[in-house]
Amino acid sequence: MTFDIGFATAETVLVTEVTELVNQAYRDGEKGLWKDGVGRTTPAEVRALAEAGELVVARSHGTVVGALRLHRLGPGQAGLGMLASRSRRKGAGVGTALVDHAEAWAAGENLTTMQLEILTPRNGRHPYKDFLMDWYERRGYRLVTTTGLDRFHPHLAPLLAVDCDVRVYRKALSPAGA
Repeated sequence: MTFDIGFATAETVLVTEVTELVNQAYRDGEKGLWKDGVGRTTPAEVRALAEAGELVVARSHGTVVGALRLHRLGPGQAGLGMLASRSRRKGAGVGTALVDHAEAWAAGENLTTMQLEILTPRNGRHPYKDFLMDWYERRGYRLVTTTGLDRFHPHLAPLLAVDCDVRVYRKALSPAGA
């Protein structure tokens, strides 16, 4: 299946659609990690990401089916996060297409490393997080550090239902045209 993928604008309908998509995906994928009623993002955050040129969306027949945040982290580094797809599209390749797009964009910008973070419970395992870590590792991402959520996102730590860590993964990217 092919998708139309590109950077999004901050139009209100799109912001609302992406906010709902991301919050539903994270509600399903991070079940039990957050206190009840906590959302992954807000319309204001999604609008700010779109205005900053950091929001990428995937569409199928005009409908938004996935999204992610893609941004420069520093010299030679890009970051991706907030990857989400519609639950009825799981297994359809939306996530793969979005990450492929992000990696190609970064390589085209002569960035040499892609970084991402995965929230994991400190004690015990989480089936979806185990799936994600395996999926990214198969794509060439390697764990570089694990730290408490409060180090990177102190404002989010009080919203957790259980103690969690952030696992930071990186992947070396091939230069564009290589």
